[in-house]
Amino acid sequence: IPSVALRPLTIFGVGREIGLTSGPTKAVKAAVLGRSFVVEVTGSTGFHYVDDVARLFIDATEGVAKQGGAHVCGVRGHIASYEEFLSEAAR
Repeated sequence: IPSVALRPLTIFGVGREIGLTSGPTKAVKAAVLGRSFVVEVTGSTGFHYVDDVARLFIDATEGVAKQGGAHVCGVRGHIASYEEFLSEAAR
Protein backbone atom coordinates (compact mmCIF):
# COMPACT_ATOMS: atom_id res chain seq x y z
CA ILE A 1 0.00 0.00 0.00
CA PRO A 2 1.62 3.30 -1.03
CA SER A 3 1.84 5.55 2.01
CA VAL A 4 3.70 8.51 3.43
CA ALA A 5 4.15 9.84 6.96
CA LEU A 6 5.37 13.35 7.64
CA ARG A 7 6.94 14.23 10.98
CA PRO A 8 6.95 18.02 11.37
CA LEU A 9 7.81 19.56 14.72
CA THR A 10 5.76 22.66 15.67
CA ILE A 11 2.92 23.63 13.34
CA PHE A 12 1.30 27.04 13.70
CA GLY A 13 -1.67 28.67 12.01
CA VAL A 14 -5.43 28.45 11.72
CA GLY A 15 -6.75 25.13 13.02
CA ARG A 16 -3.75 24.56 15.30
CA GLU A 17 -5.17 25.75 18.64
CA ILE A 18 -5.08 22.50 20.64
CA GLY A 19 -2.17 20.68 22.26
CA LEU A 20 1.20 21.38 23.87
CA THR A 21 2.78 22.92 20.76
CA SER A 22 -0.21 25.13 19.95
CA GLY A 23 1.34 27.99 21.97
CA PRO A 24 2.76 29.85 18.95
CA THR A 25 -0.66 29.94 17.26
CA LYS A 26 -2.34 31.12 20.46
CA ALA A 27 0.35 33.77 21.01
CA VAL A 28 0.00 35.17 17.49
CA LYS A 29 -3.79 35.24 17.84
CA ALA A 30 -3.50 37.02 21.20
CA ALA A 31 -1.12 39.60 19.73
CA VAL A 32 -3.51 40.32 16.84
CA LEU A 33 -6.33 40.81 19.36
CA GLY A 34 -4.15 43.00 21.61
CA ARG A 35 -4.12 40.45 24.43
CA SER A 36 -1.22 39.01 26.38
CA PHE A 37 -0.31 35.34 26.27
CA VAL A 38 2.44 33.26 27.87
CA VAL A 39 3.85 30.32 25.92
CA GLU A 40 4.56 27.52 28.38
CA VAL A 41 7.25 25.90 26.21
CA THR A 42 10.80 27.18 25.80
CA GLY A 43 13.80 26.20 23.75
CA SER A 44 14.23 25.75 20.02
CA THR A 45 12.18 23.78 17.53
CA GLY A 46 11.34 23.61 13.86
CA PHE A 47 8.40 25.86 13.02
CA HIS A 48 6.02 25.07 10.16
CA TYR A 49 3.10 27.13 8.87
CA VAL A 50 0.01 24.92 8.64
CA ASP A 51 -0.64 25.72 4.95
CA ASP A 52 2.93 24.73 4.08
CA VAL A 53 2.54 21.36 5.81
CA ALA A 54 -0.80 20.76 4.07
CA ARG A 55 0.81 21.48 0.67
CA LEU A 56 3.77 19.25 1.52
CA PHE A 57 1.44 16.41 2.47
CA ILE A 58 -0.55 16.75 -0.76
CA ASP A 59 2.64 16.82 -2.83
CA ALA A 60 4.05 13.83 -0.92
CA THR A 61 0.91 11.73 -1.44
CA GLU A 62 0.96 12.50 -5.15
CA GLY A 63 4.62 11.48 -5.30
CA VAL A 64 4.19 8.25 -3.36
CA ALA A 65 1.21 7.31 -5.53
CA LYS A 66 3.62 7.35 -8.50
CA GLN A 67 6.60 5.76 -6.72
CA GLY A 68 4.88 3.25 -4.45
CA GLY A 69 6.21 2.00 -1.16
CA ALA A 70 5.97 3.40 2.34
CA HIS A 71 7.90 6.51 3.28
CA VAL A 72 8.51 8.36 6.55
CA CYS A 73 9.92 11.87 6.32
CA GLY A 74 11.17 14.10 9.11
CA VAL A 75 10.39 17.72 8.26
CA ARG A 76 12.90 20.11 9.79
CA GLY A 77 11.14 23.47 9.35
CA HIS A 78 12.57 26.85 10.31
CA ILE A 79 14.71 26.26 13.39
CA ALA A 80 14.35 29.02 15.97
CA SER A 81 13.72 29.51 19.65
CA TYR A 82 10.20 30.22 20.80
CA GLU A 83 11.42 33.67 21.82
CA GLU A 84 12.77 34.36 18.32
CA PHE A 85 9.57 33.09 16.72
CA LEU A 86 7.35 35.25 18.92
CA SER A 87 9.54 38.31 18.41
CA GLU A 88 9.34 37.89 14.63
CA ALA A 89 5.60 37.17 14.73
CA ALA A 90 5.00 40.38 16.71
CA ARG A 91 6.49 42.50 13.88
